Amino acid sequence: MSIERMSPRVLGTGLLAFALLSAGCVSESGPDGPKSQKVASNLVRGGDEGVCTPDRAGGSVTITEQNEYATLDPAGGSFNFNPAQQIYSSLMRWNPAVSRHDPLLAESLTGNDDHTVWTLKLRESAVFGDGTPLDAEAVIASVERHRAKDSLSTWAARARSISAMKAVDEHTVEFTLASPWAEFPYLLGTGVGMITNPKVDPARLASKPPAAAGAGAFVFDHWTPGNELVVKKKAQWWNGPVCLDSIRVIAQVDSKARKDTFTKGEAQVFVGTADLEISQQVIDEGAHHAKYPLRLGLTPNFGIGADAKTTIGADRTVRRALQLALDPKLMSDRITGGVAEPTTTLVSSDSPLNQGLQGVAHDPEEAKRLVAQAKAAGWDGKLSVMALNQPNNIAIGNQAIAQWKTVGIEAELHTLELADFVKASILGGGGFDVMVSGGGNQPLPECTSCDLDQYATKGAGNRVGYSNPKMDALAEKLNAAQPEQRPALLKEVQAVWNEDIPRILYGQQYYLAAWSPKLQGAKPSRLLTIDLSQAWLTR
Repeated sequence: MSIERMSPRVLGTGLLAFALLSAGCVSESGPDGPKSQKVASNLVRGGDEGVCTPDRAGGSVTITEQNEYATLDPAGGSFNFNPAQQIYSSLMRWNPAVSRHDPLLAESLTGNDDHTVWTLKLRESAVFGDGTPLDAEAVIASVERHRAKDSLSTWAARARSISAMKAVDEHTVEFTLASPWAEFPYLLGTGVGMITNPKVDPARLASKPPAAAGAGAFVFDHWTPGNELVVKKKAQWWNGPVCLDSIRVIAQVDSKARKDTFTKGEAQVFVGTADLEISQQVIDEGAHHAKYPLRLGLTPNFGIGADAKTTIGADRTVRRALQLALDPKLMSDRITGGVAEPTTTLVSSDSPLNQGLQGVAHDPEEAKRLVAQAKAAGWDGKLSVMALNQPNNIAIGNQAIAQWKTVGIEAELHTLELADFVKASILGGGGFDVMVSGGGNQPLPECTSCDLDQYATKGAGNRVGYSNPKMDALAEKLNAAQPEQRPALLKEVQAVWNEDIPRILYGQQYYLAAWSPKLQGAKPSRLLTIDLSQAWLTR
């Protein structure tokens, strides 16, 4: 048969992170659930109450998250971001209330006219826990860990876009990039911007970072895997008083249990990653919150490792049939209780980035025609769908399979335990054609250009083997684009997407970081992260 195949590449750790974040998103309410579908609106409520003062000191906070991650080392892979934010702080902070990156440990970050050279000024008062200055050399040494050839950092590929670093003086670093990138401040708001003390052995950072490790307001206390991770405040912090005595992080996979813990006041921060219906209830009940818009979808296998010559996911005709056969409205109703916006556009309808985007319309008759065309070319009409063995992934897979069956596709769901899922999704050999996963896990407001890292041939996050010269060219343009240019470029991306179907989309949702109104001064940051360095609890 005639198949348009894509060049194989290796999956990265981000795919595993998304599989874990997706757990728990199937709704039990059916089509009579909430109908908000306001994905990007009301992005932030709260967080502007001021900062800690000595008279506000005292009390502890519990954060309830969905998953427990593997490491506290910012360069260590599956990274535990919320406690790490308190331990290390970061050079920059994504401010979702105004959609910009603000200096945090940095004093300023400025780029030249073509965004190839960026100058970072550090706050002269910033020090690590042992009093060591957080200076230019410390920044260079820390960022270098992410750029290293053997780095496990989630942001390694983007960090390697830095071609040179220079200490201009004790408090100034000059970054030279290999090519223009207007959204470079994003990188310094991720784990790359969490600067670690060069005097601390990196091997100590993963599970028990010493008090000297970071410049944040808190230090590591203890971590009992499967139970809790606790950080406690520094007695003396360079940036002023710290009000909260300690922060406790717990993992509750079940979203209803998480909400129950939050509603009872046993947790003051709720992280909702997938069950949109539960997240909407948290918002409706008055929680302060920040939303992080994301896409919903399934991932074709374009030829990962040992699957390079066998997968039907690389057949554009079949991919188009899979997309056309999927009813976004039905998927939203069944999977999110109708809260997600049913759409195949790259961003939600209420996003500032969406200026007339048109997705692929549900068209089962055209899907049937394409299935017949693929079968005439030699396809047997069978499809192998792989999912992590968790209820929501199974539900998504079964719902898609049921809709594909109506157009003549005989799909079978294969569930794998975590270790096997990771192996198959990174190395191939699982024999799957489509994988139950997100349609893109990059919140576009934080870094619009980063979204195409997943689809550019040499993109930092390309984990599915996709390659298209048109997408590569658009990725370069987005890297250099100013904010006002990005919506028009996304229209061009959408046109290529609709033609090629890099992923099979069915909706827009949001991830949620919410906190009790009693927790004042909490600052939402990058995806699902809360900075509590200057927060306090009302009496």
